[in-house]
Amino acid sequence: MEGIKNSDRAALVRAITLIESFRPEDSSVKNQLLKLLPKKDKPSLRLGITGAPGVGKSTLIEKLGLRFLNQGLKVAILSIDPSSQVHQGSILGDKSRMLELSRNPNAFVRPSPSGAALGGVGMYTRQAILVCEAYGFEIIIIETVGIGQSEIAVFDLTDLSLLLIQPGAGDELQAIKKGVMEWADLFVITKADGKTEPLAAKSFQELLSLKPSGHESDPETRKFIFKTSAETGSGMGDLTEEIITRWEALRGSKDLESLRGMRNSLYFYKEWPQVLRDKLKSDRAVQAKIAEIGKLISEAGLAPEDGFNLLISFIFARSKGSS
Repeated sequence: MEGIKNSDRAALVRAITLIESFRPEDSSVKNQLLKLLPKKDKPSLRLGITGAPGVGKSTLIEKLGLRFLNQGLKVAILSIDPSSQVHQGSILGDKSRMLELSRNPNAFVRPSPSGAALGGVGMYTRQAILVCEAYGFEIIIIETVGIGQSEIAVFDLTDLSLLLIQPGAGDELQAIKKGVMEWADLFVITKADGKTEPLAAKSFQELLSLKPSGHESDPETRKFIFKTSAETGSGMGDLTEEIITRWEALRGSKDLESLRGMRNSLYFYKEWPQVLRDKLKSDRAVQAKIAEIGKLISEAGLAPEDGFNLLISFIFARSKGSS
């Protein structure tokens, strides 16, 4: 803990590695770590960046991060890579795609596996955000895996969110209109340069006509739809300025506390089944009972539904016995 207070980068890495541990014996240590994290006077901006695979998230994040650094801000990037559902491994290649940021002493790039979590983020992304805040990063960017219509977990973890859109993605916009577009704060059309510039302009007009939910009455459309090129820098200055302007307004109001309180509540409701499952997996008696019931189902013809009821009765009986 002293290492985090003293901005020891090795301590930061160890803390996040512990946070991401799936070992049951690390559970209590993780909880203790989170309780002892130092509190900062000023909250950090939690910025979510999401979009379909190939839209250019890593490239835009590096250019955006460098602009934040040039304004004297410390930046952390928590990049979520998809895990194999067979082997549970991840390539974790985002750090190699953000070389300039990775080399800057005021930046921190941490690729992490998504694990079994759905929604575009990792199982312990929220806890990693808290560690980065305690360390002193002023902007924490969460880069999701490539997402689809219903994968909106990143919006529960962040203060502001960007949805990145491919130039000419008319059909894609229609497909996701009732999904992530209802949650994003800013819409960023990427790769608006060269041969794709006309397609980017077309996507801009299509976004205007779609009137994304939550922006129907906004008279300043250009305040939430941006055309950008990470290659040429076009539009990046306006995007950076709008993010900082929105963050300063949010941080200076009472809305930030209520927003985070609401999203913490949503996080609880969505994640408690997974937390409970993890706890039960580490309970040897419960695992033995599951194996016993599984054998009854496969060898004695017990219906799975009856197996569920047997397991639930067993768990509740143990809970009453220990209370």
